[in-house]
Amino acid sequence: MANILINGLNAKSGGGKNILDNYIQCLSNSSSKHMFYVLTPNKGEYQMYEREHIRIVDVPAFYKINLFFLALYYRAFPALMKSLSIDLVFNFADVVIPTKIKQIYFFDWAYAVYDEKYIWTRMSRTDFLVRKTKVYLIDRYIQQVETVICQTHNMANRLQKKYAIKDLLIIPTPVGIEFKEPSKPRDFVLSAGKTLFLFPAGYASHKNFDVLIPLAELIQKKKLPYEVVLTIDEKIADSFLSKIAEKEVNCIRNVGTVRREHMPGLYKACDVVLLPTLLESFGLPYVEAMAYGKPIITSDLDFAHDVCGRDAIYFNPFDAESILLAMQAVSAEKASSVSGLEKVSKKEYPNWDQVFFQFQEKIEQLVK
Repeated sequence: MANILINGLNAKSGGGKNILDNYIQCLSNSSSKHMFYVLTPNKGEYQMYEREHIRIVDVPAFYKINLFFLALYYRAFPALMKSLSIDLVFNFADVVIPTKIKQIYFFDWAYAVYDEKYIWTRMSRTDFLVRKTKVYLIDRYIQQVETVICQTHNMANRLQKKYAIKDLLIIPTPVGIEFKEPSKPRDFVLSAGKTLFLFPAGYASHKNFDVLIPLAELIQKKKLPYEVVLTIDEKIADSFLSKIAEKEVNCIRNVGTVRREHMPGLYKACDVVLLPTLLESFGLPYVEAMAYGKPIITSDLDFAHDVCGRDAIYFNPFDAESILLAMQAVSAEKASSVSGLEKVSKKEYPNWDQVFFQFQEKIEQLVK
């Protein structure tokens, strides 16, 4: 029997939370001779998954503050692993844990392998400092990791080019939402008679939300029946939403954060998925959009081409007019299609049972 630490402390939202939630759900439905200690962003939210082989653990709140992450990695983690006699770490965090204990590192922090200027000049000084420090720690410790897991061939190529990883696995992340809607579906109060472009992302600098304002101005100037639907937290994106109000653009609608069980309803209510993002390690909304047969218009960048292939229309994410042309192209398809916009192919991705099996197989190899 081995003691295994699952580090999901940073999996607070988006793709990271989707991965942690599905992994721990699969773990709770399985049996194991090993003991799994799971570190989560919110202990109370995950205690329902405790089993004979699963314990939800925590660290003091101080260590969860982003500015003090160095204390987390150099003080809290060593103390926690020593107290639990950990034999193996499965690390879903941004940064490699500095330890001599065997470690599986699930890499989904694309900042480490993208040096493009447009990514690093868009963030605040604080974010820049924190992220550059994280890149330094990954650079320093990634060679000590037993196995690195990434989600795409594009990311694998970038990792190999920069780090020459010895044991690198590519495991795509499955769709993380249920296709059945809840008994009480949410009414998103969306506009009727318009083509609805869904931008399903949390507010962050690399998501490129600022391009939406000149895009909205173009839409209004040309009097096009388009509406861009956002899912951002009003508190986090207060400054951006204030800019929208100042510009008096009425073709952007924010429905706020959406619980996972309500996402199927939102995808079905909208016509097209719009993603002008500048950086992704995978891009789960791409897979979700394809699963629902929704057309995708997105950035003409390597990560998008890797996941979407021919199932997307690409635009220059720095140019509002380029984005509008893509919107018009997909709207033209809607007008000429009897079945509307649902014409894209549905790629086959592994389900969570298959991905969980691959994760556990690698754990077994390393603990032996």
